[in-house]
Formats: sequence, structure tokens, C-alpha cells
Amino acid sequence: MDLLRSRCVIAQAKITYGALQLAPTFRDGQVEITVNQIARLTRCDPSTARRALRSLVDAGWVEVRRSRRTGPFQLILSNPQLDAQKKAIAEINRRLEKAPYRGEALMREWLTLLIDLDNFEDDASPGFLVNPYTGEEMQIDRFYPPNAGFEFNGAQHYGPTALYPSEEQARRQLGRDLIKQAICLRRGIHLAVVHAEDLSLQGMLRRIPDCLPRRRLDGQELVIAHLESRSRDYQQRTPLPMPVPR
Repeated sequence: MDLLRSRCVIAQAKITYGALQLAPTFRDGQVEITVNQIARLTRCDPSTARRALRSLVDAGWVEVRRSRRTGPFQLILSNPQLDAQKKAIAEINRRLEKAPYRGEALMREWLTLLIDLDNFEDDASPGFLVNPYTGEEMQIDRFYPPNAGFEFNGAQHYGPTALYPSEEQARRQLGRDLIKQAICLRRGIHLAVVHAEDLSLQGMLRRIPDCLPRRRLDGQELVIAHLESRSRDYQQRTPLPMPVPR
């Protein structure tokens, strides 16, 4: 399906890719074959077969290895979109393992996948975001200037937890959250508050405001499934916050 959706590979090349897997010498993703044999398999002339093969090579779907100047060459078939997704998943896992706060990190991974903007700042401290009572600079977990931000609120934002048992700390945290939301509202910034229950494809899509462009998700099925799995695992291990009005 990835190849069929690809716009950088000509139609004849897509036929050729399928035909190569039907060749008698095809084994374990590799095939020894000549251009004339490809032409016969796909019922086209050799120049068309050569052009189709070049299209596959240029797009990363086939690697050509040749041990001698004449005779058959070895073709190694691959799936660059699948390879790219596997690489993306490995990078996601590395970032998650290094992150001090798993829920916040998962939210950021979802936002990076879903929002078609690279202009953002994590742990942003815009100059206007200052607690008027303490003079403390406050942060937004992820800020898309000029008018959108995201905050991940775990259970500790709503009351004492095993990790943060102090009621006084919980009250201060809630106070900071309310002040932050009020300042953003006054500044015309849409501050979306994300909870553990929102960490899914549909949940995060609901939290993204219309002012931010959505990214096309074609060819991202494995990445989405992986983030869904990591998010479910986090949700099962994490206490839910108190219900809040939506």
C-alpha cells in the first residue's frame, strides 16, 4: 500500500516492483534478473523496464548490486516508508526514555506528529508569563507562537499524590495553573490542557485548536500505533486526575 500511494514513483515502476517478487529467482527480498527479463515479466520494452527500475532506485525502493559488467544484476527490494517509520519509532523511544516526565513527553510526541509546524518551543518562558503575586516566571510545556500552547496536567496538578504528597504544594500548583490560564486568556493565547486520558490519536486531535495546521498522516500508521501503545501503557500506570469541566 505504501508504494501504491507513493507519488514519486511512476505507475510502471509500481507494476515492476510487484512483478520482481514473482520472478523465479526471488528469495528473501532479493532477485537476480536482467532488464530483458524484467521487460518480459511486465510485458513492456526494455527501455520502459529500465526507466521503471530507475524510478524505483531513485525513490529508495530498490538497491542495485552488480558483481560484473554483463549478465544479471542483483536487486534488493525494500520499503523506504516502512524504514522511515521504524527509524522514527526508535527516535521516539530514545526521547521517551530520557524524558523526566513521561506524560508530558508523550504529549509532545503526539503534537510533533499531528501539527504541521516546526516553529515551536518546549518549556517556553514568554516574558509576559509572570506570576503577579510572586514574580515567578512560568512556563508553557509547548508553545506555538503567537497564540497556541499546550500544558500536560498530571494528577499532581489537582491534589496530593504519592509522588507529591504535600497538600500545600498541591494548592500552590493549582494556583499557578489558574494564573497561567488567566494570563494566556487575557493575551489571546489558546492554552489547551491535556490529561493522560487525552493521549491518543483522537484525543489529541480534539485538543488541537483550529488555528494550528494538521499534518497529513499518510504513511504514519506504524508510528501512530506505537504512540497509541505507549500512551495506553502510561495511562494504565498513572492515576487519573480529578474530573475537570470541559
